[in-house]
Amino acid sequence: MYGFGNLSADSIRDLTGMEVSVSKSTESHSLKLVKNTPFSKLSSTLSGCTGNCRVVCNNYSTLFGTYDDGSAGFAAYNGQNYTTVFYGSNRISSEMIRELARMSGVNVFSETKDVLTANQNMVVLSVQTGGTKTVSFAEKVDVYDYFNDTWYENTDSVSVKRLTKGDVVWLFYGDKNEIDSWDLPEWEEVKLSKIEMIWQKISTWICSLMARIRNLFI
Repeated sequence: MYGFGNLSADSIRDLTGMEVSVSKSTESHSLKLVKNTPFSKLSSTLSGCTGNCRVVCNNYSTLFGTYDDGSAGFAAYNGQNYTTVFYGSNRISSEMIRELARMSGVNVFSETKDVLTANQNMVVLSVQTGGTKTVSFAEKVDVYDYFNDTWYENTDSVSVKRLTKGDVVWLFYGDKNEIDSWDLPEWEEVKLSKIEMIWQKISTWICSLMARIRNLFI
């Protein structure tokens, strides 16, 4: 991906291993995905580049997308024990980021646009839209839903139901005996004052507004 700063063709080659030329055209070009690739399920036409497009002209291993003039605009290079990707668009969606992560072997915990953070034994999900949320794991594990005080044993996914906007989910995962040994503190719901409840609603509204603004640019 480019658009931040001014990357020369030489810099892109050094970063990706692919030979890239810079188009002299000032016209805008959309990016069309090639069929039968890991990205085919996404929208077939994506936002492309606006003038002076970088075009992959040589030394790529797999072609994933082309500009509307047929030139290569989205491709991967398979090096020794690594893979690089050139994505020729000024914008990249959250769906595309997830697919790129999946292609590189990263576990994708969630398919939604909710805010999620995770490490080797905990997932925290901040709900942006209500409903049922599914969290997936790289292998079968034991999962403890902290706020609902619920265990899910030997599973590779957990679906938490009846969530509302602003809810937070804490999932501890791994081996049940090990998680039990952590002696997690018991959770108790705290009753808020009217002022605190009003402030909580305002904070939730602000977070929702920021998320909507963010989604305009991804």
